[in-house]
Amino acid sequence: LERWDKEFYRDPLDAPQARLVALGACSQESRHSTSVVFRNAVADPPARCRVFWLDYQGKLLRYKTLDPGETHRQQTFETHPWTFTTVPTRGSLGEPKQRLVVDGSPVFFPRRPISGGDASAVAEVRRPSLRRWTHDGHILYPAFFKRVAQTFLLTHARIRREPPSSPPAPRRSRRLLEKRLLEASVSNDVGPASAEDDANAMIERDDRSSCDSVGEMFPEEPEPAPPTTTLGDLPPELAAYIVSLAAPRCPLYRAVEDAVLEANARGAADAELAIGAGDDQGEH
Repeated sequence: LERWDKEFYRDPLDAPQARLVALGACSQESRHSTSVVFRNAVADPPARCRVFWLDYQGKLLRYKTLDPGETHRQQTFETHPWTFTTVPTRGSLGEPKQRLVVDGSPVFFPRRPISGGDASAVAEVRRPSLRRWTHDGHILYPAFFKRVAQTFLLTHARIRREPPSSPPAPRRSRRLLEKRLLEASVSNDVGPASAEDDANAMIERDDRSSCDSVGEMFPEEPEPAPPTTTLGDLPPELAAYIVSLAAPRCPLYRAVEDAVLEANARGAADAELAIGAGDDQGEH
């Protein structure tokens, strides 16, 4: 079960600083100042979140801790990435930190202010979405879960192909034998007994006690065998549904390099818009 829980807290930024720098998850320059409003929108359940700035060496520096629903206005620069986590709880039942997202990305790059635009955009900090298990998406799950699911599904398929086994031998009911013995003794008691009858009855009881078992006096009636159900009786659709329920909670994160490429492309587009806005002002 630790593997299942560990997957939920997998951190896409858990990498050496040199790796983060190579991916571009670090501050580049401080040319275009801007500001952004971070809002803690963490839900299911709500949680406090911490705001981190990634410096020029890809090191995470903690800036602020936000309560659920709280906002914080931050001055920053266009190429300065930010990231967020929940606040881990302490104790034996404590919850590890979880990497949070803005628009599905574990890193957030602010935009430069454009003439006539809002200089303080709001960044909604949320939990990542969870992957939904499907047949096609099964390959994207961790190796340990794929091995468990494969073993379960192969066993299910093998049992379904096997011929039905013979039903188990019926069981003999001791209680039923005792009940029949009691009924027989009552039916033989037809009236007051004489001394001679009592003596004969004692002899009969002695003869009965000398029997090897009660079953020698009355033939045993078997109890009906309970119906047998095996894994192979499950339809394939239900077996697949069981696998989907057992799938670990895998958070969905946009790749860090994709977020960096998008931020760079967006920055280039914003630069062109800024140049165009400056030219228009110059003409007037």
